[in-house]
Amino acid sequence: MATFYRTNNRRQGFLLPPNMLDWLDEDDIVHFIIETVETLDLSAFERNPEKDTRGRPGLDPRTMVALLLYAYCQGERSSRKIETLCVRDVAYRVVSAQLFPDHTSIARFRKNHETALGDLFPKVLMMCADAGLVKLGRVALDGSKIKADAALDQNRTLSALREKVATWMSEAEKADREEDQMPEEDGNRLPPGLARKEERRGRIRKCLDDLEAKAKEIERGKEEKKQERAHREETEGPLRGRKPKDAPPDPESLKANITDPESRIMSSRKEKYVQATNAQIVVTEEQIIVGAEITQEANDMNQMIPMLEATKDAQAQAGIEEAPREVLADTGYWNEESLALDRPGVQELFIAPFRKARGRKRKDGAEPKQKALPSFEEKMRTEESKEVLKRRGAIVEAVFGQIKTVRGATRFMRRGIVACASEWKLLCATHNLLKLFRAGIKAKQAGAPCLAQAGSPA
Repeated sequence: MATFYRTNNRRQGFLLPPNMLDWLDEDDIVHFIIETVETLDLSAFERNPEKDTRGRPGLDPRTMVALLLYAYCQGERSSRKIETLCVRDVAYRVVSAQLFPDHTSIARFRKNHETALGDLFPKVLMMCADAGLVKLGRVALDGSKIKADAALDQNRTLSALREKVATWMSEAEKADREEDQMPEEDGNRLPPGLARKEERRGRIRKCLDDLEAKAKEIERGKEEKKQERAHREETEGPLRGRKPKDAPPDPESLKANITDPESRIMSSRKEKYVQATNAQIVVTEEQIIVGAEITQEANDMNQMIPMLEATKDAQAQAGIEEAPREVLADTGYWNEESLALDRPGVQELFIAPFRKARGRKRKDGAEPKQKALPSFEEKMRTEESKEVLKRRGAIVEAVFGQIKTVRGATRFMRRGIVACASEWKLLCATHNLLKLFRAGIKAKQAGAPCLAQAGSPA
């Protein structure tokens, strides 16, 4: 049987030096990201007074920013995997300019510049606005649980933490006695393994401090309720009815995570409980994220006002003057303070009402937590409002699907509320960057020159 194949001599050298930019199609997102980074003001990444000029030169911040933006767009956030891809993947080799950064450099850059990386969010939002993608007539707000880089079984009670600290004190006294018996030259050394535990002990101390502060707050609340009840019995006579179900929790039932003290135990649809933070976004009908924050509160009840303020701040940084005219949210955002923001014709709220009546008088005579607002409930029962609310899921829940399911961002890579907020804003910035890139490609295919520049290299 005759053969007619191309030769596959892998040892054949190049006749002329190749240009690595030619390795990728001209419409590849790598070109778009490289050119985007060149237009951004990255002076914040260069303000490092501790940078030493001795030794090997550091990696260019623009290269590292481009690498992280591309990696996050591809759903890759592990510094070790990014290091491997910079060697084995053509696109990563191009975006990293074949500098082959190691995982330590990548992780350290992300840690040292967490604030500047979070600040990329309004800068990318400005680019989207300049391309005409930001239309704030109608926005939707929602939150989703993102798992923390901490296991659920690493939570400890207040008594367990106090016992742990007492054990340390005993160990410290024992170490002091051993040091006194050591020769003079060894007197300044810690016992083997003791120094390595300091970071973990610092986290546990923070957990203990947080829980003790919460316990004191609970005790104050109990005392206030006791005084309030005594005053009512004095003026109204003996109170009837069962004991309120919303009694303050027992301080000993409080828990904190010793791996990430700033994460919280939260309920989840897929799993009963997860160690997580609550990631919030405000999204336009074009699925552009205009506000992004995270909170330690498990529910969304108190997040409407902070998120609208965060959106306003991001708009100001991005130079966007238009304000949302309609804000859509689910039942979780329903509370009296948020509903006070409803101003038809200026900024109208559409929040799904509770299925069961709320705000009815309690049997014990106490004021309900959420007062009934008949006028707003009546508005939300109309067919027009129901039609508006139907758009909420398609606007905001689809964005969470793109971030968590498509790009796999279901768990934060770093610990601490500040670090997680930075990572969340970077994820949202790359979401908008992908929208901008795809809009440019579509415009180019349609022959619209002004937006086409966003999706292809010059």
